[in-house]
Amino acid sequence: MAEGGANSMNNESFDLFITGQLAAGYARETALQQLAKLFKRPVAEVEKLLNGRPTRIRKNLSPDELNKFQTAFDRIGVITEAIPCLDEVTAIVASSKPISAPKEPENTPQNAIAEHAAQAPLAALSLEPIGSPVLRENERRGVTHREVDTSALSLAQAGSILETPKTIDRPAPATDHLSLSAAGADMQDNYDDRSAVNVERFSGSFSIADKGAKMLEEKYQKPTSATAPDTSFLGLV
Repeated sequence: MAEGGANSMNNESFDLFITGQLAAGYARETALQQLAKLFKRPVAEVEKLLNGRPTRIRKNLSPDELNKFQTAFDRIGVITEAIPCLDEVTAIVASSKPISAPKEPENTPQNAIAEHAAQAPLAALSLEPIGSPVLRENERRGVTHREVDTSALSLAQAGSILETPKTIDRPAPATDHLSLSAAGADMQDNYDDRSAVNVERFSGSFSIADKGAKMLEEKYQKPTSATAPDTSFLGLV
């Protein structure tokens, strides 16, 4: 809230901006319908006012006029921002400051808000006490208090096992057909019952090449001779 006497407050004027944002809990389509009704314009024309970018909609409003407009926008969930206008003295002082590098600013709502905020008189600003709400009532997100039943819960002592280990019954494997031989016992009973291996069956298609014979066909062989590099351009220093 701005500080100052009643006379200074009544003489103060404001520019009103729509921030382009909706308060929590308000539907965009409903807000657009109500905004179009408020401005008496088609929805397509007012839709750009809720595109997330600030837009100035009124200039030089008195505090009473500002309160009337903001109350109307608050009812439909449209967030607004009021920037104090410059008085004549502040405007003259601001315009008389030397500018080192003149540059034409972009004509955007963001720059308009920044310009008003930078040039606004300090008397129009104040610091709220610690703990003061910074949102309007319609901008605050409601929190429903719920009672949680904790009667079934208890606090265990430090180091306690929180869950009793489960015992899993697994059947023992059958070992009736197994036996343990004595140390040093022969693990095979009859060596004469071995089936003879027919070596010729597996080696009949093989032959031993002569010593030094090439094992690969010519197309798979790598050249064994290497070309010596040209060193004619080298010399000793």
